Amino acid sequence: MKPTYFSQICSIENLELAYYKASKRKKSANSFLFFRKNEEVNVQKIQQRLLSATWECGAYKQFRIFEPKERLITAAPFEDRIVHHALINVLEPLFERQFVFHTYACRKGKGTHAAIRQAQKFCKNGMFFLKLDVRKYFDSIDHDILKKRLRRLTNEGRANDLFQKIIGSYTSELAQKQNLQKGIPIGNLTSQFFANLYLSDADHYVLEVLKADGYIRYMDDILIFSKSLRHLKIVHKKLAEYCKENLALELKPPVFGRCDLGIPFLGKLVTKTQIKTLSEKRRLKAKKIKRIDKLVQSGALSQQKGAERINAIIADARMKN
Repeated sequence: MKPTYFSQICSIENLELAYYKASKRKKSANSFLFFRKNEEVNVQKIQQRLLSATWECGAYKQFRIFEPKERLITAAPFEDRIVHHALINVLEPLFERQFVFHTYACRKGKGTHAAIRQAQKFCKNGMFFLKLDVRKYFDSIDHDILKKRLRRLTNEGRANDLFQKIIGSYTSELAQKQNLQKGIPIGNLTSQFFANLYLSDADHYVLEVLKADGYIRYMDDILIFSKSLRHLKIVHKKLAEYCKENLALELKPPVFGRCDLGIPFLGKLVTKTQIKTLSEKRRLKAKKIKRIDKLVQSGALSQQKGAERINAIIADARMKN
């Protein structure tokens, strides 16, 4: 008999792999150091709590970042991150089956560069584009709608119970003020997959019902292409209605344009022949490099790590056709 998803999630082998993944870039964190002192026993304790249905989410830590824009980052406790990785280790293939090909966020072999290069391919076809994103996307994800969507994903009670606990452990500041059950924390690994899945039905709606000529989505940044500007305006109207009625989401004002004049997308200006970094993004990258340099000089960051981060920023800025 094939093992259940839940039994795979709770296996010691999977939890040990999840522990290894959760430990990456956390080697100096106090929570990791404390866990490592008795790591074998601690992994077994997580397994026991999962199997006995006594595992609960711990308290989040929150902090704000201000570049490229102000956002509230919510970090789960180290042990919770192990459970999140354990879930995704097993269930990532199920998430993948729900996604259209041109969804690029948080997927192996995809990413921002692949999304931008695909936008350039569409740009060369001389079509019109519609650029959209969702107002306060992570804060606006409705818990009941997400839970229902996840039940369709696995159709397995005990695995879904873990999803329910993770979703119920957080409500956005905006939703709390309105006494609503909405929002998922930006810092969770599971949130990346939840957010990708939440819009997947809209992806299929645009391609299969509205018949767009081209489509790209990177999380909630959306590009839709058509040979007809009139068709794009109809697509926008219908998609905005779909998102409001079925997903409780509000789209920001649309941007329509001709592909041959360039497409602003993911911090780049994409044309038929070039991919340029937008000026505001260039200033932010320069600030990041200065900040990394200061960390290296103060000894807070090693020279090797500093060089790796700066090289990654420069490589992104030099992205060419």
